[in-house]
Parts: sequence; structure tokens; C-alpha cells
Amino acid sequence: MLIVGASALALARGGEAATAAIGMALGMAIVCVAVQSALVAFGPYLSLKGFAERIDRDWRAGDVIVAEGEYFNSSSLGFYTRKPVYRWRGHPEWDFGSRFGDARRMYLDDCQLAQLWRSKRRVFLVAGREPEFAPAAILIGRSGERRLYTNRESR
Repeated sequence: MLIVGASALALARGGEAATAAIGMALGMAIVCVAVQSALVAFGPYLSLKGFAERIDRDWRAGDVIVAEGEYFNSSSLGFYTRKPVYRWRGHPEWDFGSRFGDARRMYLDDCQLAQLWRSKRRVFLVAGREPEFAPAAILIGRSGERRLYTNRESR
């Protein structure tokens, strides 16, 4: 892209503005095709849309979604499910705001998640590995390095 930009600049300075514009347009078209190819290739590993579809398919009133880690790693989960997503081990990025009012209850520590996991509520957990406190976690999905676990079978 740098070569295309430099060539277009040289053409524009030389009085070939139309040629420069066409060259930039062609260069951008090539970049768009490359980006689209990358999204198609890596989408299944980066996106949580498949997890969200699985959660929606099995969802019942009272169920809970929990995502491990920073918000940016799983922000699309709330978007696709249109349901609240609790955070586990996700304070550092949002530390200041996560300690205010209602936000505080959306962030779980290990003890809170273990208690929720053992409760009668069904928990969907997106994490990088099986949680230590839940040796009986049921793996129901994989996407790249992330796994989707639950504490209860589908009803």
C-alpha cells in the first residue's frame, strides 16, 4: 500500500491526478479484498457469534453468561445475545468504572463464580481453559483459544 501511495503522490505532483486517483482506487480495492479474505479465514477463530447462537438456542430464563478476561476479548457476546454478560477476572481494563454502583455486580471474583456455578442457575462460561473449581464443566463449544462451558446439560 505504501508503494501505491508513493506512486500516486508522484503521479499527482507530475500533473497526472486522474491516473493517481485510479491507482489509489485500485490499491484500495486490493486491500479490501485482502481484508475480506482474512475475515473469512480467521472469523471462526476470532468471532463469538457461534457461541452466542449456541447460548441463544439453549437459553432459559434465569441462565447467566460469564466471560473470562478483559471486555474487548468478548464484547461481541453481549451484542449477539442481547443479554448481560458478567465478567470474571476482567477488572484491570475497566478497574475504575467497574467499582461503581451497578457495575460492581457485573464483575465476579473466583469465589463468586464458584458459588454461582454450584447454584441451581445454569451458567454459560466463555474461558480459555476449564475453571479449576469446576472439574465437571461441560464443554459445548470451541473457537480458537476460547471454550464455551456450562454447568448444566440442555433442558
